[in-house]
Amino acid sequence: MLSITRRDLRLAWMDICQGVRSWNIWHILAMQELRQRYRRSVLGPMWISVSLAVQVAVMGILVGTLFKQEFTKYLPYATLGIVLWNFISQSLVEGANCFVGASVYIMQAKRPLFAFVAHVLYRNLVYLAHTVVIYVIVALIFSVALTPATLLVVPALLMLVVNMGWILLFVGVLAARFRDVHMMIQSSMTVLFWLTPIVFYPEMLGNHRWIIDLNPIAYLLDIVRRPVLGEAPTTLSWLVVCSMAVLGWTGAFLFFSRFRARVPYWL
Repeated sequence: MLSITRRDLRLAWMDICQGVRSWNIWHILAMQELRQRYRRSVLGPMWISVSLAVQVAVMGILVGTLFKQEFTKYLPYATLGIVLWNFISQSLVEGANCFVGASVYIMQAKRPLFAFVAHVLYRNLVYLAHTVVIYVIVALIFSVALTPATLLVVPALLMLVVNMGWILLFVGVLAARFRDVHMMIQSSMTVLFWLTPIVFYPEMLGNHRWIIDLNPIAYLLDIVRRPVLGEAPTTLSWLVVCSMAVLGWTGAFLFFSRFRARVPYWL
């Protein structure tokens, strides 16, 4: 039976609330993994920025040259697209493994499961903060202007995090039951990269623009990238992203309520 009781809903809500409040769990885990990853390294976490700088230089210049784009406008656009894509794709791949990877902690003591979803999201936000440095450098080189629309980046980032929260919660539970989900998401990232306007403009697709219109990740990119570039996101992008947040969290919460108690057994 797939019925959900009031008790299931209450326990799921308490789990999410406790997971958000348990900032010490996901903060300590994220910082510990960051230190271990770059232990004995000269540059430390700055390797994140260096690797992104190489990626931007190769892909941005190569694709811009192939499509004969004006680098003054194109490189900031492509750089920001790659920065945001790395955050989204890495969060999705790691989010599908959030409960499986934390099975040792989950089996040792009773902890809110959502804390491990928040841990993955927080860790990738830290990585995002390191990679944004590359965009700032590019923006200064090409004199990207700041406008009043730039302030919209604050609610845009909030909506991005809110949407990533329910996506990671859903795929985390699903991947705990079906381990192939993690592999499927990991292998699909390359395809999604070229189906998302990261290093190209949607207008370049011409009559095939519908591919972008049906891609929800494109709207998540749009509401963040446009304000940073000094433009206001379209009303359609806001409507799609807000609808994704409401419908997504409703579905993910019901899904989590039904299967939350089974996650430790699946691990």
